[in-house]
This record gives sequence, C-alpha cells and structure tokens, in this order.
Amino acid sequence: FSEKIGVSAGSTLALVSGSLPEGLSFDAATGVIKGTPTLDTVGTEPAKLRVSATNASGTAFLDVSVQITKNGLPIASALRGAAFQSTTAQAPWVGVLKQVGSVARVVAESGNVPNGGSSVLRITSLVAPDPKRAATWTLMTFWWKASSEDAHDGVKCSINGKQAVDFVTGNPLELSGETDWVKQTLRIDAGGVSPAIEFTYSKDANLSAGRDRVWMYVEGIGQPPTVTAQPPAVTSSPSSAVTALANFTLTAKVEGADSVRWIKDGVTLVDGSRPTGSVVSGAATGTLVVSKLGGADAGQYWLEAKNSAGVVVSSRAEVKVASAPVITQRLAAPVGVKAGGPLVLSVVASGTNPVLYQWKKNGAIVSSTSSATYQIAKTVMADAGKYSVRVYNSYGEALSNEVAVVIDAAAPAAAAAVK
Repeated sequence: FSEKIGVSAGSTLALVSGSLPEGLSFDAATGVIKGTPTLDTVGTEPAKLRVSATNASGTAFLDVSVQITKNGLPIASALRGAAFQSTTAQAPWVGVLKQVGSVARVVAESGNVPNGGSSVLRITSLVAPDPKRAATWTLMTFWWKASSEDAHDGVKCSINGKQAVDFVTGNPLELSGETDWVKQTLRIDAGGVSPAIEFTYSKDANLSAGRDRVWMYVEGIGQPPTVTAQPPAVTSSPSSAVTALANFTLTAKVEGADSVRWIKDGVTLVDGSRPTGSVVSGAATGTLVVSKLGGADAGQYWLEAKNSAGVVVSSRAEVKVASAPVITQRLAAPVGVKAGGPLVLSVVASGTNPVLYQWKKNGAIVSSTSSATYQIAKTVMADAGKYSVRVYNSYGEALSNEVAVVIDAAAPAAAAAVK
C-alpha cells in the first residue's frame, strides 16, 4: 500500500495523533503512508490519524481513515447482481469495502486512471421486466461519490452512448470534485433490448486532486407501480350520488404497488371520521369511499402508489359536492329612487353552478337571468312595487326577502328666464 498526502510548497508535515493498521507507517518527510498490511487487520475498524501541515502563515489539519479489506471483492455485490463488465483493461473497476454512513459495504471503485485516461464500468443487463405488467421501463436507484479535481476529472453515466439524466430532477448524471454520497435515479426503457449503461471516470491532462477515484453502488432495480385506470371526476349531476349529499366513490387500478394511499388537496386521508363530519373508508386501498358529505369534501383527490423501485401518482379527480343555493346577503330596499333615475337591486348567494335568478315584482316574474343584479336604467312611476328574487339550481331553490321600492316623482324642470 502506498498513498501520498499532498502539501503546499514550504510546508512541513507532522503526525498529531492516532495510528495506522499493522504493517503500515507514515513518513512525515515524504508525506507517504506505505507498507504491507497483515491479514490480522482485514475487516477491522478503520484506523484514524490526524496529520498537520505547517508553514510561516499557520497550520492546517487533515484527518485520515484507513481500512484494510481483501482484494477482489465481487462488484456484483455492489450492483445487486446485474451483469457487468469493466471495459478498461489498464484501469479496471474493482470491488472494495467502503464506509457508507455507519455501514461498511461493498462498492464498485473506478481504476487508477492516468492523465487523459478513463475507467469504464458497463452494466449489460438488469432484472427482466415483468411481462404481465403494463410498464415497459425500469428504475435503477444508485449512489455515487467522487474524489477528484473539480470541473476537470469526474464521472458520467450514459445509456447506449448518450448522456443520461436523473429521473427525479432531470439533471445530467455527472459528478466531479470532492463529494459525499449522492443518490440518483435512472429510468431505463426496455424496448426489447438490454441497454448498455456505462459509468465512465475520466481524467484530463491537468492537475490531480483527491483520490482520483469514484465509487458507486446500486440501491435498487425494479419497475415502479403503474396506474392502469385513473380515478374519474365526480361531477354534480342529477344522477350523481352526491346529489343527495350521501357519499361518493373513487376507484383507481394499480399494478405492482406495495402500498397505496389517497390524498386530498395535498393531505393524506386516513380511515375514520374527519373534522368536517364526513367519514372516510378505503384510504389505503384502490377504492376510496367518502360518506356524510359536506361542502368541505369538494376538491382534488389522487392516489399515490409505492414500491421499492419508486412512487407514481394517478391523475387528479375533481370532486364537486352539489348543494342548493343559499342566500348569504339579503335584498336591501333602495332609498331615494326618482323617476327617470336608475334602480339597482342585488343579492348574494352560493350554491352549485349554474345558479339562476328569477326576479319578481308584486309576485309576477319580471326577469329570468344568471345575474344576481336586477337593474332598470330609467325608472317610471309604474316601477314602484314589492320586489323579490328566487335563486335556484338543479338541487333546490332559495327565496329572498321582499323589499318595497318607492319611486319619487321627478322635480319639474325650471322655466327658462325670459328677457
């Protein structure tokens, strides 16, 4: 084993604390950790030491962690059994043990790349899609981490020679610099042919930084759920169950889901009584039933389906809860209406559209309209009387109060002065 710790010119290195596995030593003069580890150190906890670098301007510290593993760990363990090949003979990918959070696991590590070189790992086949499923594509979720010269050396993922993008964010799948573990999701369209998925670590002819390596492991490969039948919108109509304000049912069909849940306007539903007074059942199934409806149950509903490969959602079903009109602002008797002047009467009502208005004078209909306002541009004395309005829709009606309209005679025009 030989690993050099780089330091800026004019600085001196020193071991501050810690120790290395048996068989390794640190030479402060050259900055090199080297030696031959013994079998007794394989699989033990990582050894940690702190190194300082000092010059006339100050001191910087570096924490080093070294863990000894066996050579030739199986890359297939890092790829969840997917078929693969390391296509770069001079810099092949290898399986190594790497600390991921608090767990040591086998990951695929890129090879030792010279300036201008690259190291390629190609995944040649994945888990075959279920022929009974409607979905024709697969999701591969993986994690990767880079230790390289930022913006110069890094890793890219491609499918059949084309730059791949993350399924969740839409960003290109590439990584450079010194990073922590980054989660990515790759969508792979089946198309009857196993695609060539390549992870290529490339190095330019510039400087080096970090370990000049990238590490990768696959978290999951599989088909996400598929929504095969979308939930229909529940509309207000005479034949609809919501007419009687009793209940409504939404149904969606899903394939391949481990779990499902219904969501209303962004809030997950659960079985039982809601604060609004309605009752929910089937919130974790493909069929949702909401009974004892009220106006608050109107809104957008959709189904979310999940399995180990991903999450999908159904289309949004618009639910309209039908209701008869309710007058929320009474008619007010107008004051100071003069013959020749305008008359304006208005009412405010709520209810399921379309809401219509039937204006009456002394009990006789004078106007049928969709407007909540009744107007006469120029009144005459005969327009005086008692006015009311009937507000109605397909689900009922509401009658307003009656107001008296008095028309004052217009003042006579002044005679022109005679000279």
